[in-house]
Amino acid sequence: MSSRLAGHVQTALCNCLKKNKYSRINNKGVKQAPFYVLLGAQMPAILIETSFISNPKECKRLINSKYQKRLCEAIVNGIKKYIKETNPNYLGRLGER
Repeated sequence: MSSRLAGHVQTALCNCLKKNKYSRINNKGVKQAPFYVLLGAQMPAILIETSFISNPKECKRLINSKYQKRLCEAIVNGIKKYIKETNPNYLGRLGER
């Protein structure tokens, strides 16, 4: 279930950034590893690497509030898509579409 959630979030992030004309966006896919912070989670759990601060271009983007907002919106959209796919009635109860 976590890999499905990760896939939706990854796709939403890449699509959002490409749509907003950020250059050199590469979809490096979803990776799996036994990350300590995720071990034992009783629900779908993912880690998101939005950028590499060692990359000057990505570091500059990260301090931009507009870029941050787009990242957040894309993550939320990926989560919503996952919820809609796995539990379509849940978003309706929250008043979401």
